[in-house]
Formats: sequence, C-alpha cells, structure tokens
Amino acid sequence: ISSGPMVRNCLDAIKRINAKNGLLNISSLKPLNERLLIRIIQKYRKILTVEDHSIFGGLGSIVSEIVTKYNLKKQVKIHGINDTYINSDTPGNLEKQYLLDSDGIKKIIQNY
Repeated sequence: ISSGPMVRNCLDAIKRINAKNGLLNISSLKPLNERLLIRIIQKYRKILTVEDHSIFGGLGSIVSEIVTKYNLKKQVKIHGINDTYINSDTPGNLEKQYLLDSDGIKKIIQNY
C-alpha cells in the first residue's frame, strides 16, 4: 500500500519480483474508504506500507489503526523514514539512501 510518488517505485519493484503481490494506491488519506481498504487487506496475509516521509502519523499508521480497530489479524510492516534528521540531497539519492527506490523496495518485499 502506498501513495504519491512512491507508487511508481513500488510498481517497478513488484514487476521485478516473480511473486504474487498486489499494489494499492491510496490517493487520499482523508477521507479514507475504510470498507474498501478492509476488503482489500483481507485478501492478503502480510501488508507492507511504503511512504516517503516519517513513518509516524502517515499512511502506515492509518493502515495499522484500521487493522487493529477491526481486529484483522494481519502482519503490517511500515516502511519509510524513521524520526531522525534527514540530509539534503536529490530525491533520487535520498530514495536510494532510505531504501525507497525500486531496488530498496524490492529488497524490503523479498525480506518481508
């Protein structure tokens, strides 16, 4: 599950993996269609969220809250940037540094 510019990187990573994975693009965090999200989440054993900012208070937090609220019993991994100082650099270099480029996301998926 991802949103914004990370959707493309996720899609590229998924295409390079010979496994049955799905990608959900969340175009709006608020309001969020919880019913639709729940229906989709129920189809998968593990859920990975990918966001290009702090992992606190974003997409992963929202998905985790819904999984907990509805007792969905799914394993959720939130991938993004920890609450730490971030250096200035080009978006491409930062994505690579924080494993948010397609290669990094591919590794995260494969190790999950």
